[in-house]
Amino acid sequence: MLFTGSDRLGDCEALAFNRHCVVAHGQIAHYLHHNFEYFKETETIADVAILRSYASIAHSTGETRYSTILFEQTLIQRQIPFDIIFNNQLKDLSKYSVLVLADQESLSDEQTSLIRDYVNRGGGLVATGNTSLFTEWRRQ
Repeated sequence: MLFTGSDRLGDCEALAFNRHCVVAHGQIAHYLHHNFEYFKETETIADVAILRSYASIAHSTGETRYSTILFEQTLIQRQIPFDIIFNNQLKDLSKYSVLVLADQESLSDEQTSLIRDYVNRGGGLVATGNTSLFTEWRRQ
């Protein structure tokens, strides 16, 4: 992510919500360069995970991305820490209390099985819209 803003609050939000994914310039780049030791080997405090499944992002119209971004924005505004996770991270959801599937339309049988196991072990699940309407190949 390239962050080019000049707003101090925006700079802080970029650092807080984009762990190790910020390419910056100017004052923020200087700050990162001189304080990077405070950002490495950190652990998340989030107990909410939002899935961005590859197939949903790749095959859907903008609806999936829009729903996910709105859900993330809601959590930010309510000051609820969350992690964005991807397909390979579904194998270990033990540190999360809740998994969010915001319009994640395309899920494989393996993914739905991992999610089902997580819920059976007591994990919470929020699924919105057209979640799991299609397979990973966008077949109903």
